[in-house]
Amino acid sequence: MEVLILGHKGMLGSMVHRYYEQENIKCITTDHKWPSKEFKNIIKNFKGDAIINGIAITNPNKKEIAINHELPKYLDQEKNCKIIHPGTDSENEVGLYAASKFSASYYINTVGKNTKIIRSSIIGPELTPKPYLFEYIKNMSRINLSNKAMWNGSTTLFWAKFSLNLLKNWDTYEVDTTIGSECNSKFELANIIKDIFKLKIDILSADEIVINRCLKQLKHKTPIREQLIDLKDFIYIYNQQK
Repeated sequence: MEVLILGHKGMLGSMVHRYYEQENIKCITTDHKWPSKEFKNIIKNFKGDAIINGIAITNPNKKEIAINHELPKYLDQEKNCKIIHPGTDSENEVGLYAASKFSASYYINTVGKNTKIIRSSIIGPELTPKPYLFEYIKNMSRINLSNKAMWNGSTTLFWAKFSLNLLKNWDTYEVDTTIGSECNSKFELANIIKDIFKLKIDILSADEIVINRCLKQLKHKTPIREQLIDLKDFIYIYNQQK
């Protein structure tokens, strides 16, 4: 199998890249940026089996927002291969990011030809430090997190493993599949991460932020503690092999 991984330096794409290579999948990547001519040529000339679109802007301005909805549409229209698009847990919220992700999902679910969605909210390691939960708490000594901000997403490794299963069993899955874990508050999630990765951090409970982002109708669900233990083992083995 040959797979083109877009966004291979981001949180999701980097994990997909590492996991697929471990599974002896031939991976193609590019550092060219959408919508450059060079990027489009990479897409046009790719003759492999599948494309994983790991490119997204989480806080886009009006100029950047196109990448979240125009790129998924472009890929689906231009390529006759399997394409996987990451859905999210915030598409029904207000804002440019939510609107751009909703637009892509709506297109794929209504008129898409070759694309399937894996819907989840993800956590995982970054290649470079960024202010997202997993990396953030690893580099802090003290943090306040809401006990009323609810989440039931997945690790990037869990997402990567599911994506490979999807590619191998394409016709058995629906267009839009939700994966994740049990519902935890961000405070509870951070304490699970602290426990598994043996972090020295004080995590304080707060209740100012109240939001429930737990996705419903999960088709594939594994406890987040199990996912994080698996992630920790994968990172250890990967680093030993470098």
